Amino acid sequence: QAMCEVDGIGPVPPGAIADGGYRKGPEDGEPPEEGFGTLAHLQLPVKSALDLKQERLSGVVTKYLPVSGYGMVKSHMFEGELTFRIDRIMPEFQAHPLHENEGVEFDVQADDVGKPVAVAVKPVLGRKPYDVLGQRHRGYVRRFAERWGFLN
Repeated sequence: QAMCEVDGIGPVPPGAIADGGYRKGPEDGEPPEEGFGTLAHLQLPVKSALDLKQERLSGVVTKYLPVSGYGMVKSHMFEGELTFRIDRIMPEFQAHPLHENEGVEFDVQADDVGKPVAVAVKPVLGRKPYDVLGQRHRGYVRRFAERWGFLN
């Protein structure tokens, strides 16, 4: 199990907090504590989407131009719109034609000049976890503590 260093405390296992306790949350099968896994510390909408670069966001496609290779997304969580390149759509969804006003999920990163852009864009398909039981999936670990974790 991976440990992280906390200044003055030493190695801390995932899910631990600096005072030596553990946060309770959905990973533990319990209701989340105040501020656990939320954006409670931010005043929404934030001025810069880069303030949300550690979060998986949801929004809608406002413009999609497959011929030029670009699109735009917006979300209630930040002001303005973000550009995305078609090659930043997740590989599993490259063949899925996006449409204006279609719901999407995405991450935010800074491009080469520091401007926020949407990456890892995928359509919201409306599937529930039980709809895909027994199927094989690819993704990355978002959060992991003890025996539970979240995948994207």
